[in-house]
Order: sequence, then C-alpha cells, then structure tokens
Amino acid sequence: MRYRMACHLFCSCACFGWHAQAANPEPLVLEWVAPPTCTGGETVRSEVLRLAHLGGPGVHRVHARIRIQRLGDRDFELRLSADLDGVEGERTFRGQSCDSVTDAAALTLALMLNPDAEVTPAEPAPAKPTPAPRSASEPGPPAAQRKRPPSEREEISWALSGASALAIGVRTGVLPDPGLEVAIAAGAGLGPLRGWLGGSVMPAQSAAISGSNAGGRMWVLSGTALAAWALNTGSFEVAPSLGIELTRVAGRGAGVTAPERASIHWTSAIVGGTAHLRVSGSAALGVGVFGLVPLARPSFYLDDLGPVFEPQVAGIRTHFSAVWLML
Repeated sequence: MRYRMACHLFCSCACFGWHAQAANPEPLVLEWVAPPTCTGGETVRSEVLRLAHLGGPGVHRVHARIRIQRLGDRDFELRLSADLDGVEGERTFRGQSCDSVTDAAALTLALMLNPDAEVTPAEPAPAKPTPAPRSASEPGPPAAQRKRPPSEREEISWALSGASALAIGVRTGVLPDPGLEVAIAAGAGLGPLRGWLGGSVMPAQSAAISGSNAGGRMWVLSGTALAAWALNTGSFEVAPSLGIELTRVAGRGAGVTAPERASIHWTSAIVGGTAHLRVSGSAALGVGVFGLVPLARPSFYLDDLGPVFEPQVAGIRTHFSAVWLML
C-alpha cells in the first residue's frame, strides 16, 4: 500500500513539473558562434536576462543567433539574427573589441525581451549598430560601400619589412632599338615607405655610322635607387615611385681593322610606379612602368670612327616582376 502511494505521488510531481516547463518555456534561446577570446554564450545570455530584469519566464520569446568574426587586426563584426515571437530580423554591430559588439547585442536582446526595462550596462558600448533593423530577406549594402567612422579607421602601421625581386621587361632610350632588360633588386620598408636598390642588364645591340658599314656593338649595365610610397588595399598594392639611375654603355668598334673599346656613363631621373598582387603569404606578382630622363646625354665615341650613338632625350621602362617578402 505504501509502495503504491509513493508511486502515485512521484508520477504526480513529475507530470506537474513537465506541464510547468511546457507552459513556461525559456524566454531566450541563444545560439553562439565567436572566437575563443570572446565572452562565452552562457555569460552573454545571463547578462541579457539581467538587463531585461527577467529572473524567470517573460512575456516575449526570443530565439537569437549570434556570430562574431574579426575584420583585419583591429575590428570585430557581430551579426545578430533574432526571432521575436515569430517575427524575424537582423542587425550588424562593429567595434574595436569583442566586448563592445557583445555589449551592444546584449542591450538589443534585453530590450526585445522587455521593452519597458531600464537597462543599466556596466559600461557604454562603443559599437555602433546599423541605422535600422533589417529583415533577413532584405539585402544589405555592398561591402565596398560600407564606410567606417573616423574612430574606427585603421592607423598607419610603421612595421619594418624587406623584399627581393626579379624582373624582366622592355626598355627604350639607351640603345638604338627597344630591347629586353633583366633586373634584380632588394628592398626595405618602414610602414608604407619603400626603398629599392637594383641592377639591370640589356643584351648587346649594333649601331652603324650613317652612310658607312663601320659602327659599334654596345651593351648596357644600370644601377637604380628608388623611393616609393605604398597605397595598400589588402592583398593589392600600388606604389608611386621616384628615383635616379646610373647607366653605363660599353662597346667595341665594328667594321674597322683595329676595333677599340669605349664606354660612356650618365645619370637619369626616374618617375613611375608599380602594382603588386600578393598570391601567397610571402610572394607577389607585379608590373611596373617608369619614365627616364637623362640629366646628360654623352655620345658614344670611337677613335677613327667618331660618334656612333647618343642616348635619347627620354626613355621608358616596363617590366613584370616576382617579389619575395622576407619580413
């Protein structure tokens, strides 16, 4: 008899508890995806209930999904999708710390649960939400049109960097005809400021004196120093450049019985720029276009022949390059 009464009492309590739970579901169900360094989802859920002054069941039911991801090295983005009593909506928050966007989302959820609550967060959240709630089906603005407020723009990083490069291209102005040029260079950087030192060589070309079979065969060696300012947009970089170049043309007479060797040197001003696309963590591909203006134009002169060749008033250099980042 006592055993049968105990069973009836246990079943009655269990049924009562089940009905109470079904009648009073949790006011907030939170799905949480965030980096390990951010606050945990259970902590955020407890803070939302505290701000909403809900110690137990509430009037409204909210099913929320929160996903936090990093934007670069400094910023965080939080996407909040919520179902409030069957009505869905979405908001986005951005800030310079995980706590700032989390606090903003917690305030939003608390007001959804209890619009009349006087929320008292420990610290004001600096994260700024989007101007108005956006439904899940309504597309947001393209990423290229989203502008960061001045307080959230990235500052210039003055980190040291280093690189080496191999380039091949076409050059005009230093020999009679446009010719192939091969160059190597090494560079160092401090933030967006870049400095490059390099050398290049052009295969030999022939030049003949007008009206004669005599002339000379010449080849070119050049040394270049460049300063550039990098305009970085992620993996793509454009760098306007200025510099100087020292050029040496050496050659030997041709078509004469006693050919002689000779050489000339001059300095040119350089202006142009490069564009690089990073294809891996330590490698990039690039193109460059430069104009060269000789500061002097000496003639290539051979004894018994006279002047054989004179550099042009301006030259152009174009190249394709492979760059290896060392720092």
